[in-house]
Amino acid sequence: MKYIDEALIYCDGGCKPNPGIMVGAFLITDGENVLKGPVGNKFGEGTNIVAEFKAIEYALDEAVSCTRKKVIVHCDNEFVVKALNKERRITKGKHLKPIITEIYKKASMFEEVVYIHVSENNRYIKKCNAKCNDLFNKLGFD
Repeated sequence: MKYIDEALIYCDGGCKPNPGIMVGAFLITDGENVLKGPVGNKFGEGTNIVAEFKAIEYALDEAVSCTRKKVIVHCDNEFVVKALNKERRITKGKHLKPIITEIYKKASMFEEVVYIHVSENNRYIKKCNAKCNDLFNKLGFD
């Protein structure tokens, strides 16, 4: 993968049922060309929210191969974006704090990481969602 100054990450996660088997997918672009993805993975068992966070964590691991500078993470889950931007306190989901801490640790590998909420209708989010659905189909879910 080529090295770039700014990587745009799009990611999506989900589980079936909720709670249930978690999957997530991401795509990395330089703004013009898709550099990697969509790539998906199974994360074990949990909830939809945990799957969204895990997809971001997974994407940050992979983004290191194309930049150490700026990363802009796009996610269609507003709660997740607000939590990562520290605009929303986590009061009930104490199990989320270690996951968020791990994301911040991975984010420290870059000069700057920005988290942005985008619509589920975003063309790249749709590709990530389709990859998640493909993984669910392979796992035997309809």
